[in-house]
Amino acid sequence: AVVSTQSGHYGRGFFTRSIMKLSRFAVAIVMMTMTLVVVMGSTTKTTEPPCSKIGIIHIHGLFEGWREHAKLRQILGERYGVYTHLIGSYSYVASLTPIWHQVKDIRKEVEAIASKYDMIIGIGFSQGGIIWRGIVETWDDHNIHTLVTLASPLMGLHHLPDLLFEKVPLLKAISSPMLHAYAYTPIGQLTGFLNYFNDRNHHELYLKRSSFLPDVNCERGSADTRKRYKTNFLKLRKMLVVGGPGEDVVDPWESTIFGYYSPGNYNQEVDMTELEVYRKDLFGLKTLNERGGLQRCVFPKIDHIDFRDNIEMLKKCVFPTLDKLIGKN
Repeated sequence: AVVSTQSGHYGRGFFTRSIMKLSRFAVAIVMMTMTLVVVMGSTTKTTEPPCSKIGIIHIHGLFEGWREHAKLRQILGERYGVYTHLIGSYSYVASLTPIWHQVKDIRKEVEAIASKYDMIIGIGFSQGGIIWRGIVETWDDHNIHTLVTLASPLMGLHHLPDLLFEKVPLLKAISSPMLHAYAYTPIGQLTGFLNYFNDRNHHELYLKRSSFLPDVNCERGSADTRKRYKTNFLKLRKMLVVGGPGEDVVDPWESTIFGYYSPGNYNQEVDMTELEVYRKDLFGLKTLNERGGLQRCVFPKIDHIDFRDNIEMLKKCVFPTLDKLIGKN
């Protein structure tokens, strides 16, 4: 067969040679592209490496999901070149699920992600910090190096904020002084945030019927379980807790830095060092603090939601710790 063009007539041999030349040229281009990818990959940190030394895992708070924390992931990615895994389970209304159920399921996700890394930095916003405590204390061979909690009710809630009454209309029918009568019932404990409701005027009821916080505080339970939880907590190399007096959800705000109300007196806030769980070192908080592993950072003038990703708060409280651990990109 002969193909006619404006330049003349060309036979089958011409096209065979041309195709072979084009093929060699295409192969060369592909090889050059692959070489560039390899070279660039050796100097640029990838978005989500299959295996790396340090990974970051973030757990969201109540009535929200991973999307509300995409900005923080972007900030940390730009600064450190490390991918932040945002846990999306139990988002929005599902965040009302009892905390132990959330801990059990989310821990499976965390373990799967953590297996890709030598060590993990855990970050928890609000209720996410409470969930992290459950994960750390029940995970015997965890590789969580540093735990960062942002505006988390670490010692519980004494009063419920207006936000919760708006989201859960049933609570509106219960007056504040009688909230314990509902909260510490089997039905009340089906609501996640009531698992860390800590009424200082009804401490014995809290110890007996609250289904989460007394456990991770090692205020009850068998000796073996309490020893296990404490041992796992103390496997943390560092814990950074962040909060501030501008807090408008967690009451008292000191709960975000392990303080709380004095027993029997919800008008008097006390430092963590005056609380029984600290003095008796029930879950290892005193030991962690005395060995220099606990850092508390108070940042004023921002409300609860701003603790998600306020850049000035991050600069003062979070970056100094992560800079030493990861190093700036």
